[in-house]
Amino acid sequence: MPPRPRHPRTLLAYAALLDHSIDRIAELTADARQSDPEEVHRLANVWDNNTFGLFSAATAPTRWARGRRARAALRWMADCGADRRAWVAGRTAAAGFPVEHFLLPAGREVQHIRDHRGTIDHFMGDLTPEYADGLAAEYDLAAAEVDSLRLEAYGPAAVRGTVRLRLPRRFPDDGRARRPFGQLSVDVEAVTAARFDSTDTRGAAIDFADDGGLRLRFGRSGLLGGPGATRRLEDECWHLSPTGRRYVAAHPPEDDPPVTRLRSNGNPTPSGEAHTTASVLHRVMLAVRCTRFHASAGRVPVHHLATALTGAGTRVLDAGVRRGAARERAFRALADDWRRRGGRQFDEAFRDLYDADPSPLPVPARLRLVSYRAAATDSDFDPSAPATLSLHLAQPPAPGAPWVLRSLDLNAPGPLRLTLDDFHRTAVPDLAPGRLAFGPGLTATGAPEPA
Repeated sequence: MPPRPRHPRTLLAYAALLDHSIDRIAELTADARQSDPEEVHRLANVWDNNTFGLFSAATAPTRWARGRRARAALRWMADCGADRRAWVAGRTAAAGFPVEHFLLPAGREVQHIRDHRGTIDHFMGDLTPEYADGLAAEYDLAAAEVDSLRLEAYGPAAVRGTVRLRLPRRFPDDGRARRPFGQLSVDVEAVTAARFDSTDTRGAAIDFADDGGLRLRFGRSGLLGGPGATRRLEDECWHLSPTGRRYVAAHPPEDDPPVTRLRSNGNPTPSGEAHTTASVLHRVMLAVRCTRFHASAGRVPVHHLATALTGAGTRVLDAGVRRGAARERAFRALADDWRRRGGRQFDEAFRDLYDADPSPLPVPARLRLVSYRAAATDSDFDPSAPATLSLHLAQPPAPGAPWVLRSLDLNAPGPLRLTLDDFHRTAVPDLAPGRLAFGPGLTATGAPEPA
């Protein structure tokens, strides 16, 4: 009979998830021209609530207890929606340690969200011709206005996009609404056509091709197209619309699926150097996750941090099986090694102090993100908020160096015009204070945000 493995299979599965996350983040950020910030954010976000669970399982006093803690932590990790469950099941199976047999069943897919009053004010699903027809009957699409636009490249050539529209209601509200409109967000995962002019954003129409492809038009020439789309409608008065009344009657609150069924994994918090080392790993993952926010994009050296953490899952298990002072030394050495491999940038990420200047340079670049938000209206929560614009460019900091992300944030931007072609060219940006021109079609101006 072969000897029993040193670590229980559930714990090996747990560590494999961490190692896969780190390796995948490093892979995705090795070249900013081919990155996917959304997947990087999703992977880093897993380890917000699950890092300390791994250290707790790795330091349990017996092999049986390590397996039991890992099983509880994996169930907790997977109980965060169907996508998370599928990721946990798929990745552990690929690593040779399948865990799907003990995970909780996938919950029902959520189509609506209730506010503090128990009223449905968010509704989501696929954008279909039937839904578009009902929307046009209850909201004035001809008077719609673009609230925001986001186009982001991922991989070497794909672009995902989101347009959010302010839709004036056709149906009467209850007189207590904070806004006279609902907000419709349309998400296209694979954009095939895009045009935008920030001076021409009034009026909207939703068309579908014979093959089901979407064409969302706004203004006289604005367009967002793709093979399909999902939508989210946010309206505090939606329940008063004819569609809302029918839906609310068919979906009483007691029929709603629970958002989270497990309150925690039930495992104790690790102590001593294990806790200190877990805190270092946790803090670095939070720094990686923060690159999804514009202010951190280009500042946090994500690829460098992920490379410094390579093999972390396996090394945590090896340190955890030690006892007493030997375990304390092993975890201390692990954290010290991460700091040594990461150098100054690792310490900056840990302390939220970044010396890197994310500003674009006058060198060849590829456009990776445009995020535009129109100025607030009198009915918004902050009626004084100006329009904002964020741009991300992939650039090499020096000839022959790997391409990294650079960012520019502007307040009260001037007219913005762009097309999908702007994401598929390499050009040297023309830079001046408060201004960036990229290629023949994209010019961004405005007040630079304070550093």
